[in-house]
Amino acid sequence: MKDLGYFRDLLTVLVDKELRLRYRGTVLGILWSLANPIAFALVLWIAFKRVFQIQIENYSLFILAGLFPWQAFSNSMNAAANLFISNSSLIKKLRFPTYSLCAAVVATDMIHFLFTIPVIAGIRMLLTGEIPPGSWVIGVPLLLVIHAATTFGLVLAISSVNALFRDLEPMVRVLLLLLFYVTPILFPESMVPESFKWLLLINPIAPLLIAWRAMLVSGTFSPFMGLAALYAVGIVCFALPVYRQIHWRLAEVV
Repeated sequence: MKDLGYFRDLLTVLVDKELRLRYRGTVLGILWSLANPIAFALVLWIAFKRVFQIQIENYSLFILAGLFPWQAFSNSMNAAANLFISNSSLIKKLRFPTYSLCAAVVATDMIHFLFTIPVIAGIRMLLTGEIPPGSWVIGVPLLLVIHAATTFGLVLAISSVNALFRDLEPMVRVLLLLLFYVTPILFPESMVPESFKWLLLINPIAPLLIAWRAMLVSGTFSPFMGLAALYAVGIVCFALPVYRQIHWRLAEVV
C-alpha cells in the first residue's frame, strides 16, 4: 500500500507537469485538445459526405467517435519514442520508477480524451435526439481501461527500445500514418472486403476503435471488445520484459 501511494503521488506530479508544460501561456488550456480533431472531422465530413457523398448516417458523429480515441492513442505514440531521452535529466539525477513517465504520458492523453466524451454525447443528442444509453456506464470505463493498457504497453516498449536504437522514432511516424488509413476510422468495418478482413484481426488498434465506435454511436458492446482486451494483455505482457531488460541502463544511454 505504501508503494501504491508513492506511485499515485508520483503519477499525479508527472501528469501535472505534462499538462502545465503543454498549455503554458494559453488561455483556453486543455480545450485546445478538442480543436484539432473537430477541425479535421469537419474537413473529412465535407470531403466524404458532401463531395464523395458517402451514405453513412450521422457521418459527423461517426467520424468523431473514431477520431477522438485515435487522437488519444496517436498523441501518446508520438511522444513515446523520445520519452526517456527528453527526460534524461530526471532519470540521471533522481531515483524513481522510470515506467511512471510512460504512465504519465498515457494518463495525460486519457484525461484529454475524457473531455471529448461529453462532446460526443452532445453531438449524439443533437443528431439523434437520444440521451447516452445506460450501457455507457459500464462500456466507457471498460474501454478506457483497455485503451490505457494497450497504449501504456506500446509506449513502454517503444520508449525502452528507442533509448538504445534511435531509428524507432521515424519508424513510429510512418507506422502511425499507415495505421490511420488501414484502421476503420473514416469508414465502417463492414466496408472492408472479405478478402481483407484479416487486416482487422492483426491490427491491434482496429478492434479497440471499432469497439469505441459501437459504444459511442449505438451504445452496443462490440464483439471486437474481447479481442481488444486480449491485445491489451498481450501487449503489456510483451512490454514489461522489454522494459526490464533495458531500464537498468537508461541512465547510461540517455
